[in-house]
Order: sequence, then C-alpha cells, then structure tokens
Amino acid sequence: MNREQNDFYRFRTGYLKFKSALCDRNTGLLAYPILLDDVRRFFERHDKVAVLVLRVADLERVESVYGWQSCDEVLRRTAETLRESVSRLGSGALLAEDGVHLGRFVIFVPATAEGTKVTALWAARAAEDLQADMENAFAADEFRSMAGGLSFSTGSRLLRDNSFFRFERLVGHAIDGALPATLSMPAGRDDLEVEMRRILRDGDLQVDYEPVLTLPERQVMGYEALVRGPVGTHLETLAQLLTYGEQFGLSRDLDRLCRRRALESARDLGGDQVLFVNCLPSLLSDDAAADRGLSELMAHTGCPPERLILEVAEGHLDNGGQPPAGAMDQLRRLGIRLAMGRAGTGFATLKLIEELKPDYVKIEPALVRGLDGNLVQQEVARSLVKVARRVGAQVVASGVESEAEADMVWRCGIVLAQGRHLARSQPFPGLQAREKTAREVHKD
Repeated sequence: MNREQNDFYRFRTGYLKFKSALCDRNTGLLAYPILLDDVRRFFERHDKVAVLVLRVADLERVESVYGWQSCDEVLRRTAETLRESVSRLGSGALLAEDGVHLGRFVIFVPATAEGTKVTALWAARAAEDLQADMENAFAADEFRSMAGGLSFSTGSRLLRDNSFFRFERLVGHAIDGALPATLSMPAGRDDLEVEMRRILRDGDLQVDYEPVLTLPERQVMGYEALVRGPVGTHLETLAQLLTYGEQFGLSRDLDRLCRRRALESARDLGGDQVLFVNCLPSLLSDDAAADRGLSELMAHTGCPPERLILEVAEGHLDNGGQPPAGAMDQLRRLGIRLAMGRAGTGFATLKLIEELKPDYVKIEPALVRGLDGNLVQQEVARSLVKVARRVGAQVVASGVESEAEADMVWRCGIVLAQGRHLARSQPFPGLQAREKTAREVHKD
C-alpha cells in the first residue's frame, strides 16, 4: 500500500470515528451527508428513493423576539414530530437535518418501505401529511403565541440514479428541487429577457472586490471580484442574473461580460496582488477559445496573465462539468492559474482536488462557520489542507465571520482567508486607504 492510499484510509478511519459526533445536540439528528452511504445502499436494492423535505420558516424572527431557547424548542418539537411521522413510513426511512440550512429537515424513503410502493404521487401525499403533522404538533398552548408567526413548507422529489452526476450532487439537487427558491417575476418574461439583453449590450454590471488576506499578518495578497446587476432591480444579485441567463440561453455571454467587467474595474490592482475571477466551466471547454478569448481580454484590460486566477465552483465540476486536460494545460501555458471554489467536505471533493490539481482551493463558508468550536470541522479542514498541499495547491478559507474563526483557520494550517470580519468588499476607489486603516486597527 503506497503513501497516498495510507493517507486516504487514515482519513477515512478518522472520518468514521467522528461520524457519531456529527449530530445536532439539540435535535439529536445527523446531517444528511453522513447518511449518504446508507442512501447509496438503497440504490443497490431499489430503483429509486423518495426525498421528503420540510422547512421551518421564520426561525430568525422567533429567536429575535422570543430568544434562542424558544428557537431551539421549536426545532426539538419539529424533530420529535418528524420521528413519529417517519415511524409510519416504514423501518427503512431515514431522517436527517440539512446540515447547512437552519430548520430544513430531510427524509429518505426507499422504493419499497414496509410493502409501500413509492411513487411521485405517494411522495407528494406523504409530504402533505408531514405538513398536517406539524400544524397539529404546534397547536399546543406553549406554542400558540408564536405559532401565528411560524410556517412550514414541505415538498418531495423522487431520487433516481443518474450516472451524469456525482451521487452527492444528485442528492443535493433532489433536496433543493423539493423546495425550490422561486423568484418572483414582476415583469413579463419577454420584458425580463429584454432587460437582460440590455445589460449584456451596455455592460451594466457593478463589481466589488473582497480582499484575500494572509494570516496572521493580514496583508492583502489579492481580491475576489464579486459581480452584481443594476441596483434596485430584479436582476441585482448574481444568483438572479445566473438564473435568468440560463433560462434565456445567455449564460456564456453573461459569463464573458462578468469576466470583462471584473478585469476592467481592476486596473488599479497594485504590487503583486492577484485577482480571483469566477467563471463557468464552458470557458475551459475549448482550448482555442480559452487561448484566444482570454489573451484578447487580458491585452485589452492590461491584466498580466500571472495575476489572473480563474475560479470555478466545485458544484460546476461534477461529472460532465470538469474541464478537459488540454484546456487546463493551455491556460497554464498562458500563465493563468485555477482555483476550485466552494470546496466541500466529502470524499468526492478530495478526489476532485487530486484529479484537477488546482493552484488554489477555497473552502466553502459552511465549513469555516463555527470552526473554532467544532473539532470535527477542524479535522476536516486539516485534511483538506493536507490533500491540497500534496498537489501543490494553497488553501483559502472563505466566509470568516469572527476573530475566533480567523485564529482557528490559521491553527488548522490555512494561511489565506477572506470574509466580512477581515475586510469587506467594495469598489477599488479608496480601497488602498481602507486596507491601511484595517492594518493599523489590527496592530492596536
């Protein structure tokens, strides 16, 4: 057994030891990623799995008005009620928390649980029953005063095997799809498409830059470009731009414009600082296009290739989304580097790092949040650092929200970080003066 295999199995052993610890002490439920092996085994015996999702809304309001104890009590009562509901679905059903979104619970039901044939109609009715169970559970006197402000939503999806996606991503898509975050559309579809095309034609995008700092010195080594649409419109956020860009078949045009605006606005980049620019894998899918398009863009904006880092989110790098080796080699010959953004915590992430060999790996904010008080997250972070170093990549912690998190990030071996606690994003004018002030405050 070689060194890489030894490291892999040592990490897996540590992971299994911590498995029992990955549990919400308040509800007693595991986060659903811990159950993925069990769900995968469902597929070995059945052709599909029903995914039922329940979300408790207004928890932030409950906490701000009634206190965190009441919020915890709502979650405990929800978990207790769901356990009773799951017991009626059959012994094979699995209940878990989302693990990231507070108040979201997930139930996996195999295709034949207790002789019940699971179909789309059956799953929809089971979700409706969960809704009724919640309403009955929160009709008690101790919840009546706040129940008027509580609301529950349920949904369902049938999870079917699909070799196109990694299994972890397939499950995530099913959970998100059960309760889609639909955007309201104040204008007609045609009007919205006209506005999207106007934005692309006029280049009407704003760019803020979030500093990436070294730890513990807190020197700015670079920036991440954060793009948004016209302020006060229905296309203001990047999520909305991407959603409608995909609907109207304009994703590639939007991707190119975001990249151009990010580089144009960064002309004042100083010293040896680098620029992280988000992109879709489509940019990397054609060797010649990647070479010609980026070369022309860098010549137009005056950005040296060695200071450009293209960042692709891990979610876009599942099966079918990973860029070909030829395009990667072409970009590196130009001097451009690659970052894998929003890296998760599963074995698929570790494998992807070894296959892709990025120059930077950005850890998703969910892993950084509360890192100082969670031994499991600390162990996972150290493992990601170890794998990244093996392929020559540097690790960046994203979403640092407190001094305690910043300190623990550094103790885990991560020397690059970004987040609102360290430095807020803003346009480049005045940014240099703000960096100087931030360093002086830190010294004091």
